[in-house]
Amino acid sequence: MLVEDFEVLTTTVDNTLDQLTGKFRLSVNSLDYRDNTADAFQDYFSDTWVRVENNEIIVNDLIKAAAELHLQTGYWGRYIERLTYDTETNSIQVEFGS
Repeated sequence: MLVEDFEVLTTTVDNTLDQLTGKFRLSVNSLDYRDNTADAFQDYFSDTWVRVENNEIIVNDLIKAAAELHLQTGYWGRYIERLTYDTETNSIQVEFGS
């Protein structure tokens, strides 16, 4: 999936990110859709760091990181529907929709 294929439905996040500033990897808990036998969810992380400045996510970083996660998981959904901060992994967790 190419970066141009994504549509961002939200750039707002829950309150846990309101005071966050810095660089974070994007993460998703997903099946590996490239492997038809995969039956366990696992965490995937982007190589691209997503910048958060003045309580706003830099959208170009977000979209590039999302494209990387799609390549890793093989998931087809192209909508970024929800973003939350994951304290355990210090990453921004994304939920995709199709």
